[in-house]
Amino acid sequence: MPTVPKDLKHEKQVDQYLAKLKAFLMTPDHGGGDWPEISDDKLDAAQELVCDLLLLKWGQDCDESMPVKYALWSRSTQRLPWDIPLQTTRNKEAFKDENSRLLSNMRIISGAISTYSDELQRTADRLKEIALRQVCIAAAFPVFQVRYSKPKVTDGEAKETVQGIHKNDPPASIHLSAEEADAFVPPAEFNKLRTIKRWAVPSLHADPTDDFAKFRAEVAAASNKILPLYQVLERLPLRNENFRTEG
Repeated sequence: MPTVPKDLKHEKQVDQYLAKLKAFLMTPDHGGGDWPEISDDKLDAAQELVCDLLLLKWGQDCDESMPVKYALWSRSTQRLPWDIPLQTTRNKEAFKDENSRLLSNMRIISGAISTYSDELQRTADRLKEIALRQVCIAAAFPVFQVRYSKPKVTDGEAKETVQGIHKNDPPASIHLSAEEADAFVPPAEFNKLRTIKRWAVPSLHADPTDDFAKFRAEVAAASNKILPLYQVLERLPLRNENFRTEG
């Protein structure tokens, strides 16, 4: 079987690569003046094309190590990779050239340190937030929310109860136990619909002192009262059974 000359084999590989590159570029994802949303699949495809380009141009050694390093990342979702491209030389260079190269490296290093310092601060803030969220989740406790049909407004007291900024919200009440929810007797115009178990989860802004004592007191103070549903769910706040996996 005749062997294909190395240059012809390479040319065939280049033609195949150009076909892939053209297919990739013929579906542009330009944003309308803003950065487009770049999916992981698109980024992986671009990275594969870059890798193929470098392999076709410069190849790799016996350990499959490439002489040129590269990294792609989406700036809208990822930060700068931790790699500083310093300039080096294997040749004897004049003092002026060496000085210029070293100064250039210092500018690169100082810029990278500034960038990494900002990223470290963002990481520290994020870790602090995660730790606080875990504390809030650990302090969560169950409550029982009762929903009611919206009553017809017949007197001033009922009107005051259901009107206001949340006048269109269905009414609800919360209770610290299922027994308390069953025993609660609402005004006659409020008809019970169903009872839902939820979790009272302190917000990241809640005071963690004494196991969120202030938050627990707020929930207790709101118990056994008819309130707008928004106030019950968001202002306390209450979450469903999946709150631990919702981020």
